[in-house]
Amino acid sequence: MELSDNDLLDLHLARKSIVQVSTELDREEVREVLCMLRKTH
Repeated sequence: MELSDNDLLDLHLARKSIVQVSTELDREEVREVLCMLRKTH
């Protein structure tokens, strides 16, 4: 799956939910990675 830079940034900064960007991303693995990324800041 390809995402634009803006979509990746929106996900990382929690400006959009996973479902708002792509319903295909609404998986436990994706939520775990985003959670790990957000905890590093």
